[in-house]
Amino acid sequence: SALAHEINQPMAAARALARSAQEILRQPQADVPRAEKNLATAVAEIDLASGIVRRMREFIRRGRLVAFPTVSRDSNLELIDFVRELLRPYGADVRLTFDDDRRKANLFATVGPRDAAGGLVLSGHTDVVPVDGQAWDTDPFAMTERGGNLYGRGTADMKGFIAVALALVPELKARGLRTPIHLALSYDEEV
Repeated sequence: SALAHEINQPMAAARALARSAQEILRQPQADVPRAEKNLATAVAEIDLASGIVRRMREFIRRGRLVAFPTVSRDSNLELIDFVRELLRPYGADVRLTFDDDRRKANLFATVGPRDAAGGLVLSGHTDVVPVDGQAWDTDPFAMTERGGNLYGRGTADMKGFIAVALALVPELKARGLRTPIHLALSYDEEV
């Protein structure tokens, strides 16, 4: 997936740079400054990848998206407004499409160049199935961490994915995208 690629790419670069530094140092007349430069770049790539993972975990753990009770029969506008405000500092072009009653909205946002064709769409739905009649040990709309796992309505389908995509926006924007990333968040998938 594109998200895994954003993490794996710097790790692969770091491994290649470290191998290159090893090869340089094995040579009889080793170019130590070049090896040191490769190792420093490898460390920077590892830091980049670990920073991405750290931001994704933190964003998910905060549980903000799970806290919005976007049960399919109810409005999702509070979550949509939260996402729109979250994207504002990154210059995202955000469009909303409302249902007939204006109680629900789809969000389509573009991060990166607006004049470039194509791009990558990260799509997820914001609604969750009702919790009525289900035996929850915890509040389904409060993120709970237990045994290294995160529990809450929507963590697996699809608020966890949306959280990962949103957590990556700062990194993607900082990389100077040549093609846009589009976020498409919809309602009424769980009807």
